[in-house]
Amino acid sequence: MSKGTSSSGRLIDTGDRAIGRQVSLSWAKAFEISYNSVRIRFKRSLITAGGIVLAIAFLMATLTAGQVFAQMKSGIHANMAAVKKRQSELTVTALQHLEAIPLGKPSAALEKELRVGDFKRAQILLDAALDEHEAAAAAAAPLMADIQAGLALLENLNELGRMRIKLLERGEVPDEEQEVGSVTKTGGGSVSSRVSDEKARQWWVIGLALLVALVGITNSMLMSVTERFREIGTMKCLGALDAFIVKIFLIESSIMGFFGTLFGVVVGLALSLSKLSHEFGAPVFRFVPWLGLSECAGFALGIGVLLALVGAILPAFRAAQMEPVAAMRQDQ
Repeated sequence: MSKGTSSSGRLIDTGDRAIGRQVSLSWAKAFEISYNSVRIRFKRSLITAGGIVLAIAFLMATLTAGQVFAQMKSGIHANMAAVKKRQSELTVTALQHLEAIPLGKPSAALEKELRVGDFKRAQILLDAALDEHEAAAAAAAPLMADIQAGLALLENLNELGRMRIKLLERGEVPDEEQEVGSVTKTGGGSVSSRVSDEKARQWWVIGLALLVALVGITNSMLMSVTERFREIGTMKCLGALDAFIVKIFLIESSIMGFFGTLFGVVVGLALSLSKLSHEFGAPVFRFVPWLGLSECAGFALGIGVLLALVGAILPAFRAAQMEPVAAMRQDQ
């Protein structure tokens, strides 16, 4: 057996001296070291993740609002048409039930109100007629149920109408009006043009927020490298490869990026839906495209983690290129 080489193969024979074989540690070990680093520097990790949370929350809120508005623009007209169709069917049923009630003279007035779809007025007339013809109360039960259902449809139609008006006020022109080329003018240009400019500025702000988060991640990781000079030097003296050092810092940044992004997605979604609910009321939730929002959440999560990885690349390679002896001489 050559000098300097053991039967276990843990030494390499170089002729005049023997050096230890560098060991490539597993991903699990790298993750454990990264997790402990985040836990030890928890407060700084929170500050770093805070920048990601704000940027991703802003991004997710914008994506959520865009998805809901798109669904409302395409869905309000269809919903209103479905409600009106149901009203027509209910009117026919109510008239059939009216024929079976012996009310006498009030029947003509009731029939008139039902034909025009005024269920509120029809209910008032029916209540007055039943006060005079108490014996017809049992026979009038189906008609009363039809009128109650008609009142609910009227309320639904009014809610949809209010939502449509608010959409127009925001410049979000419903799809059916875009098809006929309707354009609302305000001041120096169309509402749609003004809204497009506002959206462009909003995306610029989102881009700046993501850039600020990227700079914050890079700065935090550089400070982490500076604080851990001796730790890095010790690991390299014990045989850690440069790739393992890079792996540690990338995983550490990814952990902060993942959890910060996840929290940001939840915050952005909650704030956006709360704002939309306050502005349009509870009926807005029927237009929430949950599948589309899940795709937006996945997109935002990917952006956040990618941002964290990109921000950690420079600090990670700086740590990997550090000379072990020079690192060991650094003061804490």
